[in-house]
Amino acid sequence: MHIYTHTFTFSYRCDVLSVHEELPSTSNHRDRWELLQNLKRVFWKKWSSNFLSSLQPHKKWQDAQPNLKEDEIVLIKEEGPPGTWPMARVLQVHPGNDGLVRVVTMKTKDSVFKRPVHKLHKLPIYPN
Repeated sequence: MHIYTHTFTFSYRCDVLSVHEELPSTSNHRDRWELLQNLKRVFWKKWSSNFLSSLQPHKKWQDAQPNLKEDEIVLIKEEGPPGTWPMARVLQVHPGNDGLVRVVTMKTKDSVFKRPVHKLHKLPIYPN
């Protein structure tokens, strides 16, 4: 099953749930609720590990990666419930002594603050 939501507006296809058999229909609302909660947990666990890791290639230590730039949109990976990680716009970059951007100042809908780049994931933006 291919799952598409408003989160995947960047043309990303996510094969998170492979349902090989029909979900059991039950008249017990509690069992149904628990089943749906479990499916939601599985979805967010797979999405956060698969999609987010695809944004940050594993070869980063071998190959130079482009620095974040001002006005780029990033996803801030934070501890907390899935689906609540905020997005932000990069306002200013702060390079280290080696010229690589190590910290950025960014703006979310509520505030402006600094974060190290290893806690950020640049979101791919595809032109229409």
